[in-house]
Amino acid sequence: MSSRLSEIEEWLCIVQDKIMNWDEDQYMIWDWSSEEAEDVENELLRRARDVLHMAMVRLEEEFRQILVQYGQPFESGNISCSSSDAFSFQDDSNEDMLQSISSSSEESIIDLVHPAVIPDHQCIANLMFDSNYVWECTDAFISVRKDALYDCLVILEVENLRIEDMPAMESATFDTKIKRCTRAMKNFVRVYLTSEKWLSDQIFGDLDSISSICFAEASKASMLQLLRFGEAVAYGPPLPETMFRFLDIALTSYADTLNLLLEDPNSASGSASCCVSPMALLISSLMSDLECKLWDIAKMYKDDYSLLYFFLMNNTHYIAKGVNGSELRSIVGDEWISEQNRKLQQVAMCYQRAAWSRVLSSLMCVSYENSGSGSKSTLRITRKNLKDPSRPLELLVRLHMFNHHFREIYKCQTGWFITVSELRQDLLMSVTDKVIPAYRSFLQRYGDHIRAKNVKYTPEDLENYLLDLFEGSPRSLPEELSERERALKSLGSLSPTRKENCV
Repeated sequence: MSSRLSEIEEWLCIVQDKIMNWDEDQYMIWDWSSEEAEDVENELLRRARDVLHMAMVRLEEEFRQILVQYGQPFESGNISCSSSDAFSFQDDSNEDMLQSISSSSEESIIDLVHPAVIPDHQCIANLMFDSNYVWECTDAFISVRKDALYDCLVILEVENLRIEDMPAMESATFDTKIKRCTRAMKNFVRVYLTSEKWLSDQIFGDLDSISSICFAEASKASMLQLLRFGEAVAYGPPLPETMFRFLDIALTSYADTLNLLLEDPNSASGSASCCVSPMALLISSLMSDLECKLWDIAKMYKDDYSLLYFFLMNNTHYIAKGVNGSELRSIVGDEWISEQNRKLQQVAMCYQRAAWSRVLSSLMCVSYENSGSGSKSTLRITRKNLKDPSRPLELLVRLHMFNHHFREIYKCQTGWFITVSELRQDLLMSVTDKVIPAYRSFLQRYGDHIRAKNVKYTPEDLENYLLDLFEGSPRSLPEELSERERALKSLGSLSPTRKENCV
């Protein structure tokens, strides 16, 4: 380095001596012919430009080399990220990105380049700027930092995802990739981009516009790679389960900016909503609109109220579970989650009433014609009125009604599908707890008055059949059982039947 500077200094001394000798020359420069004067001027300018260019090329190379040599590796294991630390950013708006990052906590900043060499970078940058080598200096910074940012994404295990990869990807693999992308984006924005902006401000701090441009250009490719994952999902096949994962990425990342934009300056400080963030109010409003849309869609099933409430139950649970398991919970609050759980229980109860009331009522009451008025009445059969020979026939009718309604529900609702296994298990347990005890009690109470051949299903049969519901694969129950099957299934289920008063 010292020898090269000595060579440059020697060249400059030669130029200086030549200019100073003009004072002792008996001729003035302008006494020369125009051609001679122009030749001298061009030669001096050329040699000066050559000397300056050699110096700048060398400084650019050293600027680049120091950035690489003293760059400090990024280690993802040394940081953590919470939703409140996420910042807002847009791939097409550098100003929003810079504003959000500039407001970040200093605790999130790490030294990407050793602090001892920052003054050297500042000095080289100032020299190159003063010599009109701005582009060369910034290009060196951008190229080095762009590579460093790419290495950061590799450490965070961010991979390029192509649209054509989406259809063949298994759901478990896809979910893992979304979780990894969410974590990587938060760490990348909260820590690495914040530190990158701080580094560019340190080196180019005297020129804010240059600092912002360098930061934006260095980080643009890496940000696009992160956002390209969302693009692949957006243009790939629709996958409903990805919605809340991407709400995690998008809404939590934009939360601070949206709170600022949505804030009403005219709102009274004492209003009920003053303690609720504008973002929470917006999300609650969006959720309310979504619920209204669901009810509008559910009205398409008004001819089958069991399907109407099944649809609402399925989607209400999906929304509540998605919000509860994402960063949105911290925005909407526990009260909203509790309200959704209450609504879920309500629609689940409505479903059970609409779907299973006829099945259960057939085990409790029998309708018959009142011979006096012709109107329909309800009779509850007891052991006392079973002495009437007509009553066992009503028991048989009632049992046939139960079997018929159960078969219809089985045929229909085995084709219905619940995506969340937890909801399916809870619903099956609730239905089983209502149907099986009622059926078992019926057989135990009136079994003496029903012949074994008329009992097609044991309680254990029905319990196994209920496990087939909501699998998304329609099935049918056999209309009749063989004599041997009926006899085997009835063993242990009924009391010994009597010949009298039996059907």
